[in-house]
Amino acid sequence: MSSAMVGAAISVSSKANADQVTVKSGDTLSQIANKAGTTVESLKINNNLQDVNKIYPGQELKVDNNAQSSVKTYTVKAGDSLWKIAQANGLSVDELKSVNHLTGNLILVGQVLNLEKGQSQDNTQAQTQAPSDAQDNTQAQASQAQAQTPYQQVQQTQTQIQNRQNLYNWQAKQSANNVQSNVQASANSGYTSNVSGSDQAAKAWIAQRESSNNYNARNGQYIGKYQLSSSYLNGDYSPANQERVADQYVTSRYGSWTGAQQFWQSHGWY
Repeated sequence: MSSAMVGAAISVSSKANADQVTVKSGDTLSQIANKAGTTVESLKINNNLQDVNKIYPGQELKVDNNAQSSVKTYTVKAGDSLWKIAQANGLSVDELKSVNHLTGNLILVGQVLNLEKGQSQDNTQAQTQAPSDAQDNTQAQASQAQAQTPYQQVQQTQTQIQNRQNLYNWQAKQSANNVQSNVQASANSGYTSNVSGSDQAAKAWIAQRESSNNYNARNGQYIGKYQLSSSYLNGDYSPANQERVADQYVTSRYGSWTGAQQFWQSHGWY
């Protein structure tokens, strides 16, 4: 957009004849001042407003028709940037950001910017729920969403995305906790070894030498009390599964724990 085109889009408010105006949903004090031909400061003083960002639908505002407004504003068009708008109107980017209370360079199509150095642009729209009328909270919240500026809607969307991500993270954590609970339940469900006598003694002897009887011992791919391959345990490292798989492994390979002990004594492993 050329400087000439940017400049052509500037609007200067004209004087209104009304002595008072009624705030509508979506109004801002600066919009009302421009339409009524007055200033934000005049509206603030005449209506004893403590905060120019807080007006409500249905609120009656007194207008001083003697306070002629000449505040220049510009409505953002597609392709605009703060630099283009500032250059076309004899302002620096910092001055334009300051009078419009902008903290970054984001502007949105349809956003109204103040072009007067000494005037502050009120970008906060009228709140949709009057202080004395909060009974229908659901309806008020819906009206408030409609009254938001595009910039506020972007912020709200970002907050909703973050809240959704937090929910996903919590659900993933809960799922992981459930898996851990299932593993623990498997351990607690128990496996009772029927090994006894000399085989039981041989089993204890091997466990002592392999891991000092530690179910949590790790040595590369070898896991637990009997230092079994992780592929044998199939991801279940619970004590019960270690006992079960160890008995199965020894029975299939050596026939008994006594045979496994004899092999261990000859080779240093089983």
